[in-house]
Amino acid sequence: MQSTEKRRLKDFVQFEDSTILWTASLILLKHLQQPQLQQELKGKRVLELGSGLGHLGFGLYKLGSHVTCTERPCELAALQASLEQQKQLRKPPLDAALEHLGATSNAGDSGTSDDPEAGSIQAVSMEWGEQGYLNSPLSTQNTGTFDVIICSELYYLEHLFPEILWTLKKFSRPGTVVWSVFIDRPFSFYFFSLLSDEKVWTVEAIEDFDDLHIDPDTHVYMHRITYTPGQEPSPS
Repeated sequence: MQSTEKRRLKDFVQFEDSTILWTASLILLKHLQQPQLQQELKGKRVLELGSGLGHLGFGLYKLGSHVTCTERPCELAALQASLEQQKQLRKPPLDAALEHLGATSNAGDSGTSDDPEAGSIQAVSMEWGEQGYLNSPLSTQNTGTFDVIICSELYYLEHLFPEILWTLKKFSRPGTVVWSVFIDRPFSFYFFSLLSDEKVWTVEAIEDFDDLHIDPDTHVYMHRITYTPGQEPSPS
């Protein structure tokens, strides 16, 4: 008798060309596809840090956001190629990405804007921190701040945490929302200690989200972080 149990997803899949698709990024995309959050994102300027293959950023573009995906210069070509490939697919972004993981979505992927011209997407090279910004094309494009910043699976090297924080502040204005998702690894939560020390961020832990049936031994954490300078932070 064939088992009806769903396949448990691992935290990532690595392809033959050594590129990686992170499951947590799809968990965040699924969360942001909720109707209320879709409306919040439509027409907004979105910056994604460490976009990887760009599945999350592409999904937000299809929701009607104006997305700037960023990656290290050495990874930019893979990101650009992936985005072009996704543009050729006719499947909804989340369904297509889950297929790469060897899974399927039974909940229905509503992540497509009714107006295909509503959003836009670009890929730009940028490393984190002040020097990374100065070396990026964004430093000469009068980019300004963003409405939303995406941080998916960024907190894995402790020495980079100050660089991530610098980058978040550089592109934030009062009210900018940072959506964060990560799988707990050594030192991951130390990032939030540094975030709290700055006293300009309000952190909300998101408890109720679809984990896409990821391996139960994998602990996924999601937060909505708002830039609130001049206000008393109220972490939850």
